[in-house]
Amino acid sequence: MTCCASSPFASSHLLSTAPIPKTVDLADPNALERVARARAYRGELILFSFDFCGISEALSLIISLRRASFEHFLPLTDGIETCDAMRTAARLRDLDDRTMPCYFSSWPRDHAGWKMWGHGPACVSAARPSHSCVLEQLWTSRYAVAGRLLALGQINLLHMDTDSAILADPYAVLKTAPLAAHNLIFVPELPINGGMWYAQNTTDGGPSQWIIAEVARRTLQVISLTPQRRMLPPFDQAMLGDVLYTAADRGTVHWGAACEHMVVRKSALCTANTSRNPRMMRWDVRHRVAPPTAAARAALKAPAPKSEYGRARLPTRNKGIVPTALFRSVELRVPGTTHSSEDVDHGSKWEWQHLAGFWPARAYTLAPLLASTSGASATATAAAAAAAAGGTAPRPPGTAPTDGGGVPGTAPSAGQAALSQSIESSPPVEFGTIGSPLSERVERHCRKRGRARLLYADRRVLSVSRKALAYLHAEGADDDGAAARTLIRQLIVLASVSGRMAVLPSFNCSAPWIQKVPREDGSLVLADLRVVIVDAAEGRPIHEQRCAPCNVQFACRQHVLSEAQWRAAKEATVTATVPQPPSDAAHDGASAGVLDSPTRLPLPLVAPEPGAVPGAHRVVHLLQLWALLATHLGTQRELQLEELGDVRGDACSLDGELLKQSASLAATVVRLHCGVAEAALELRSLCPRTDAETRYALGRWGQGIEEARCPQYTTNEGQLLERRDVRAAPHPMTHSAAAWRRSLLAARLGVRCGDMLCSDRSCDVLAVEECSHNLRRELAGIDANSSAAMQRVRSHLRHASPAVVQEMVRERCTVWIHRLPKDSRPRCDALTGQCLAPPRAFPGRATWPSAICLEEPPARMCFAGRPVDLKAENAERFCSKCYSRADVAHGARSSKSRHDTSLGLPVRIRVSV
Repeated sequence: MTCCASSPFASSHLLSTAPIPKTVDLADPNALERVARARAYRGELILFSFDFCGISEALSLIISLRRASFEHFLPLTDGIETCDAMRTAARLRDLDDRTMPCYFSSWPRDHAGWKMWGHGPACVSAARPSHSCVLEQLWTSRYAVAGRLLALGQINLLHMDTDSAILADPYAVLKTAPLAAHNLIFVPELPINGGMWYAQNTTDGGPSQWIIAEVARRTLQVISLTPQRRMLPPFDQAMLGDVLYTAADRGTVHWGAACEHMVVRKSALCTANTSRNPRMMRWDVRHRVAPPTAAARAALKAPAPKSEYGRARLPTRNKGIVPTALFRSVELRVPGTTHSSEDVDHGSKWEWQHLAGFWPARAYTLAPLLASTSGASATATAAAAAAAAGGTAPRPPGTAPTDGGGVPGTAPSAGQAALSQSIESSPPVEFGTIGSPLSERVERHCRKRGRARLLYADRRVLSVSRKALAYLHAEGADDDGAAARTLIRQLIVLASVSGRMAVLPSFNCSAPWIQKVPREDGSLVLADLRVVIVDAAEGRPIHEQRCAPCNVQFACRQHVLSEAQWRAAKEATVTATVPQPPSDAAHDGASAGVLDSPTRLPLPLVAPEPGAVPGAHRVVHLLQLWALLATHLGTQRELQLEELGDVRGDACSLDGELLKQSASLAATVVRLHCGVAEAALELRSLCPRTDAETRYALGRWGQGIEEARCPQYTTNEGQLLERRDVRAAPHPMTHSAAAWRRSLLAARLGVRCGDMLCSDRSCDVLAVEECSHNLRRELAGIDANSSAAMQRVRSHLRHASPAVVQEMVRERCTVWIHRLPKDSRPRCDALTGQCLAPPRAFPGRATWPSAICLEEPPARMCFAGRPVDLKAENAERFCSKCYSRADVAHGARSSKSRHDTSLGLPVRIRVSV
């Protein structure tokens, strides 16, 4: 938005036409001064830093600053290769790469201490074939450069994180009383946020310049230590807090926060008089900062804040710069779902930024194509990407060959040949610059860390009409979002079994289930962290605003798009070559190239099964749905539903039938889910895209179905294919055939999108509560007739209060959850939206902790004996670990490789236990 064109410090009119100094090493003092003078405006300069995985954020901030009429910025990165990658990314987004300033500093990046405290001296993120340089290495260079800029004099420096949004002119606050009278202004965050600060009227060696430069000097002191193994230095904000404490305490040296680091604590840097509580800073000067305006509060969906104090601090929620670090201690949730995500900073902050309308569409990286249509072309693409990154081309998983065979030295079966033909006969998909070496590198390099801002523009999608009865009910229901959560779950599951991404619908913010709080003037402000106001800065009344559900789970971003992302995807491909429907659908007027008008998908629904709970939803007839997708409907870019229903099935009736009925759709599904058999691997650095990788992933999926012991499969001709190893009985190592036959596809989706699909709290929390309830019930059941071992447990707890017992039980259950292997943790059942505790998700593999083992070590919390053994005098000797590897998980086998053609699929099994 162009908020600041009238600002006295609006610099675009002058600097946008001035020549941009070429990329140079700012470690050279002359180069630093030359660049600073050229990029500054009226003595003001904006500094921000980024690495390879932060290129999208850097471009977003550059676009935002230019929209705000601020051109006086200086982007800092870790090397010239990253500058080149940033300009390449700008060129692919139709931005003029010649107008992209970019600089780096070789010092202190090249310090020898980074060999043990990072990824080595001279680490440049864009030059590495995999992984990134540690961010502490870049941040140290940032503090060093900032300190030297402030030492120049006549340069006032505003430092910004790249995940910032500009709502108003920041200089209107910084250059007026009371902040104008202070040299260093910062955002508080126990004790300070290192991403957002402003320094003005500084001198070389002055207090403000010393504080910023001292952080870099202290970091160099730390990395000069010699640890016994590689590790990261203390967090930069910990170092900055220590420096500020030192400055506030009249120069008494403090290393309190940094000395919490295990290596630094044992060094000479931490003396006996080092403070351990840097949060107790006493500032000499305090100022009350004005609360945000009504418009700003509405934009930030926040109630009027309490007065904040600090040493001339820049208020987080005040006019001007609003960093999305506002949500550092806040978690966004989808309607009624979990209270937490795996990474609040990367998940919530960026989710808020793009849903609220502060993320420019051109800042996205267009994701690679979902499928490479031939092994040769895929290999060439991978080789080009690796060459651009300085690495080597990735090999297919395992030893899956690229020539269409299953296991080396064996001829493909008839079923395998049919599968290969169905995959390779899929129409090619080309979307402009999608599939470029840069996008391949970003996906491989950054997605697993949650830092890839990828736009999946080539995916086909499934949406729900706002006229659908289910949508109208979900929007108007006063049920704390239960109906909205059900709608979202049904939509995501239907998209999953259809080989599509789901477009999450937004809701009117006046919906009764969306939480609001009244302001002083009686109007309402959104106070619901499950949703974000779309285009928040426009400040419309609450009943005229749309609220978009949040998705803070990295892996789930491969399955869902927000409405804003879907619009951006259509804009990104509107002039590109779009896949056309096959010739047998040419008589239909619809074209897959028509992006603006969705095609209605008539959903085949049947009544709930007899005996279903009252109010059960209608069930989707999967075979009829897949038959519809095999027509011209399957080629449409967007299919829209006017009805919704539940998907029911298991590994036999869902997974097995999908593999048998539509191998082409199954190939799309396995690519979209980044493999299906390895449910516990939420994020994978590489997903199957080539033919060989897809065949391998399908074979793994088929092997998991084989382990489900399905009694039969239905072939395409409707005949029953009898299996030679058919057994209707449960698997010998489990207690429940139904549990063993749970859908692998549903398990995979539940792991990747569990935050959006299951419960109103996280599955881990619910499992801990169920475990605690079981233990308390066991303890309450101890009486005079209980065994001597149980009596001893009761005697040990007889003086403890109920609150203490409850806390102890909860602590043991929390330890139990965290000690379970990743593939035995609580699971979300995507089909029902229910969380499954480990003993119910994996019967025979995971067991509940026992009260008789309550005082045993964490490795022996579960009772492994028979019921009669509970009465033994020394029953504690039967306490054992709470999981068993004897029960082999789906897809796990011995280290022997073997070839199975019972499904017509090649299977290459490797060690996964």
